[in-house]
Formats: sequence, structure tokens, C-alpha cells
Amino acid sequence: MANVLSRRSLVQGVAAGTVTAAVGITALAQFNRHETTFDPETPELASALVTDGIYGYTRNPMCLALTGALVTHAVWLGSLRAIPPVAALAVVLTAFQIRPEERALEQIFGDEYRDYMNQVPRWLGWPSEGKTSPGV
Repeated sequence: MANVLSRRSLVQGVAAGTVTAAVGITALAQFNRHETTFDPETPELASALVTDGIYGYTRNPMCLALTGALVTHAVWLGSLRAIPPVAALAVVLTAFQIRPEERALEQIFGDEYRDYMNQVPRWLGWPSEGKTSPGV
């Protein structure tokens, strides 16, 4: 039996994909505007700490966009079975990309980055004044 996407799944998938693309494009544009690297393999080449715009709500909008692409796929398919890969990708990105990048940025920007970590969550949320531990 062929699995035909419903119109609702298609519309929801397009909406989720549009938001995801906007997050990723906005993040890249901000790095470009600040004239700093967005190469995830060389965080030590960062020349500016980008904390404005979308970076005021998430420290990792590019990773959020990658996981958002999988969420978009799950929504489009209308399948709960497509959700576990989203969680798996978040775990892998956190362990092998985000945490090493955080250590590199802390070395480069010191207290300025630690303050940023205390105010803005790692993945997504509202900025918080006076947080005492890095956001998750």
C-alpha cells in the first residue's frame, strides 16, 4: 500500500522547513556580518563573539537548523518513528561539536563567553539575566 502524504503533513512540513531554513540562513548571515568564521571544524579561528540577533536565543542556531531539518522530515512524514533520530542527532552534535566548540570559544573569549553561556541556552530558550550555570 503506497504511503501518500496528506495535504496537512505537506503544509506543516513546508512551514517547519521554512522556519528551519530561516534560522540557518540568519545564523550564517550574522557570522558573515561580523566577519568571523562559521567553519565548525575551526572554532579557534573565531575573530568575533556573535551574541546578537538569533544568538540571543540560542548559542547554536546552526545545529538547531540541522536538527530542525530532521524535525521537518518527521512532520512531513507525519511519523513519530522519525523523532528518535532527532534526539540522536542532538546528542551527537552536543558531544562532538558543541562542547568542543564551547571549550575553544572559552579559551579565546574568556569571561565574555562564560557570561554569554550563563545568559543564553545552548539549544533554545529565552535569554536569562543572572543565570549561574550554562544553558542546556
